[in-house]
Amino acid sequence: SMGEASGSIYLWHTPVMLPAITKLLAFCGIPSMLNYFGSIFLTIAICILLRKCVESFFATVMKAPTPRYITL
Repeated sequence: SMGEASGSIYLWHTPVMLPAITKLLAFCGIPSMLNYFGSIFLTIAICILLRKCVESFFATVMKAPTPRYITL
């Protein structure tokens, strides 16, 4: 659920993903209000997807649960 992924979302979205996606959408000519809401939505979705990929990697390849220090 989103609550379980909140640490991962916060860790990645504030310093890394949000500015990058905002700049990318601006570069593509997306108007400011659409950029604002779109970048927030895309950032959260990408961060959740990244977390799911990391969890899947650990479960499949490492055959162990994802360490807590990685996913918060």
